[in-house]
Amino acid sequence: MIWRKDPYPEQAEMMYGMSHFSLQMNYFPQWLHNRVAPSDTRRRPDQRALENGDMKSAAEHKDFCEQK
Repeated sequence: MIWRKDPYPEQAEMMYGMSHFSLQMNYFPQWLHNRVAPSDTRRRPDQRALENGDMKSAAEHKDFCEQK
């Protein structure tokens, strides 16, 4: 065997089927907060909640931004 696919994370169906690798692509460590633009999408709370599988919170954050 050359390659074996890792299992999906828990609640993967709530995270659009993202793998562990794809979830790490938006990783936003504390040391980067002062080094990226304020408009960087990794700062969006709705996106962060969505990646964590919290659909309710993601929808609330998105609605708030759209209303604002």
